[in-house]
Amino acid sequence: MEDIKIKYFGLELNKKNYLRVYFCYLFLNIALFIVFTICPLKPEAIPFLSPAIPSNFNLLFLANLVYTIVEGQFFWNKFTRKQLETIEKLKEEIEEKNKDLLDSMRYAKRIQTSLLPTDIYISKTLFRLKDSDKKN
Repeated sequence: MEDIKIKYFGLELNKKNYLRVYFCYLFLNIALFIVFTICPLKPEAIPFLSPAIPSNFNLLFLANLVYTIVEGQFFWNKFTRKQLETIEKLKEEIEEKNKDLLDSMRYAKRIQTSLLPTDIYISKTLFRLKDSDKKN
């Protein structure tokens, strides 16, 4: 089976590498959410950023965390769909080869039955041979 790859933010990743990148991104979001929930930034701590920092900064990280989880499911489903497509394609190929093989076997059987004598003829011939051996 071919190595299935998807595009994730411009990177072509296989399943293993996608999981690495995704979990790093997810854990970073979890860490940021925890940090900003437990010890939120006070606007007076960084005076030049005070107008840019909203009071509900932790909700922004919570929304980003939820988005990351949903996005992860979306890309995981892309892998699953590609795997199913590959499996269906392989199944169709196997069914076609199986049909060809069975057709070939049926044709060989038809040739053999047309060339070989029937069971009844063989048993009658053997029975006659037994009878002729008993008479001699």
